[in-house]
Amino acid sequence: MAYDLFQVIATWQDIGIYGVLLPFLLIFAITFAILEKIKIFGTNGKKINIIVALVLGLLFLQNIYLVERLQFILPKVGFSLLIFVLLLLLVGALTGKAHDASNKKWTLLAFLVAIIFLAWAISPFETFDNALDPILLFFDSVPQWIVILAIVGGLIYLIVNEKPTTTT
Repeated sequence: MAYDLFQVIATWQDIGIYGVLLPFLLIFAITFAILEKIKIFGTNGKKINIIVALVLGLLFLQNIYLVERLQFILPKVGFSLLIFVLLLLLVGALTGKAHDASNKKWTLLAFLVAIIFLAWAISPFETFDNALDPILLFFDSVPQWIVILAIVGGLIYLIVNEKPTTTT
């Protein structure tokens, strides 16, 4: 008997896997991990941490707006991480060398890209079109080829002028 995976996903959605179980597990896991890390109930407070995380996870499900926001934001965050990893892969492939994470230029570039994608992920807009209206208005007033050349030139400058790290 053949199964259609799209039908399986639709069935999971119908029975509440995405709307109830996954949001609960996410909130429970994050809360439990934080409580275990900060040890607010002492080193032997694992049972209390489980109860608190369980209660917070169930209370989170009570607010439909929060569950819907979580379901809206997390796929965008996942997509942003995918784009970021592909960007790193592309940079590594084009330069042919490993980049040190302690390099301030690369850290700044990664931070700026992360901020842009985070702003997009938490924005209420589905696409980049509406979320970036102020930026698009700027691009409309400046010839687009100048902006594209500036961005590409800045990236090439960052890649080419990277100073090798010295070890002492």
